[in-house]
Amino acid sequence: MSRQAGRVIYARIIGAIIFVYGLVLAAAGAVLLSYGGTVYYLAAGVGTGVAGFLTLHFRWSALIVYLAVFAGTVAWAISEAGLEFWLLMPRVAAPLVVGLLLWSPWWWPVRTQGLSPRMEKHA
Repeated sequence: MSRQAGRVIYARIIGAIIFVYGLVLAAAGAVLLSYGGTVYYLAAGVGTGVAGFLTLHFRWSALIVYLAVFAGTVAWAISEAGLEFWLLMPRVAAPLVVGLLLWSPWWWPVRTQGLSPRMEKHA
């Protein structure tokens, strides 16, 4: 197996994991919302699912979508828990791990497919 093929497989696995995680989070968020909970989990699940779908299709926009989800997560966590580190940790840890997987450098060459030659040189 070539190095490029391995990166394609890795990108597909990461995209599938993030997509399924987003679906589960959105479904749980819908249940929580029906009980009068916050809309955060539904919105974060939908955004994460979209990022996973875009990752499956090797789109750079997946990174921007998930960055927005993570920024919203941090804002929500601060509004819920304040700036207390140990109260923020459980709210931010899992989304941070997903973000690190998504931003991992092992599949960067795959992500450059379809870019203009000028952008590909800087990727």
